[in-house]
Amino acid sequence: MRAPASAMYWGSMKFLPSIKMFSQGVNLKDFDIILVMTYEHHLIKELRKTNPTAKIGIIDPRNHTVIESAKLCDFIIIDSLEMEDYWRKLEIPIFRYSEFPAFKAKKKKHLEKENIKIGYHGNKIHLSSMSKTITPSLSNLGKHHNIELIVVYNGLAPSGKEDWYPKNIDVKHIRWNIGAFNSELSECDIGISPNRIPFKEKPPFAHKSKNDYNCSVDDYLLRFKMPSNPGRIIVFGLLGIPVIADFYPSALQILSDDRGIVCHSQESWQHNLEMLITSHEKRQRYSDKLQDYVYSKYNFKLQNEKLFDFLENL
Repeated sequence: MRAPASAMYWGSMKFLPSIKMFSQGVNLKDFDIILVMTYEHHLIKELRKTNPTAKIGIIDPRNHTVIESAKLCDFIIIDSLEMEDYWRKLEIPIFRYSEFPAFKAKKKKHLEKENIKIGYHGNKIHLSSMSKTITPSLSNLGKHHNIELIVVYNGLAPSGKEDWYPKNIDVKHIRWNIGAFNSELSECDIGISPNRIPFKEKPPFAHKSKNDYNCSVDDYLLRFKMPSNPGRIIVFGLLGIPVIADFYPSALQILSDDRGIVCHSQESWQHNLEMLITSHEKRQRYSDKLQDYVYSKYNFKLQNEKLFDFLENL
């Protein structure tokens, strides 16, 4: 198990009725449904032999290396639109369960202020993806505004030499832990959710003639991770923090209807960051709409009720 993800699933699914969480040392013959979170194929093969009548589901299969294990399962639990689309190839039941930490959040009152905190949490790899868009935007805005970037990820603190590390602003690193969401991240004024993966070279079809697919130099070529983890946006919503995100399906799904902002170009990132930096009223408006939405759609009680119904009907 990956520590942050397993901690988050445990924190939410433990409220399911008749569920037992364990890592080893339990007689698996006694269970009707077994949920696994592993990348070790042999463990699922052993489960099949140990309890051939049980319904086995794999949680959070994050890449193609798990496909042989997933084929042995009866169902899959994923956390995003992107993952659901990817795993439809197996033609087995899929349940979407949004993954984020269990913490107590409150309504946030956004005030006019001089010092603005911008927050990021998630996999460190997404920070590298912002070097061409968010980083120069923050560096430019730092010349005129007092900005602190709070980064929460499970790894060593940055050295300041990373390509994503902005100039002209302060950067504070917090090693990932559940307590950081209420103690540190909740103090942020704006949340960012980068998710683009830059192309190292032009995609093959970009070299085709302009008549193929009506190609144009103005076309958008988007690349994003299959495990996009929309929980990164949901957490900011629960904390009452407005979000700006890269173009990717889960962000568009959650932040539509004026619940947040999506950007692709560096100019768009800079424009929208400055808009929220300079207007506490707009921060309040976006955060209120997002918070109401995520509370109503992604609360653990509702998700667990739907999951229990899904499992009963397998």
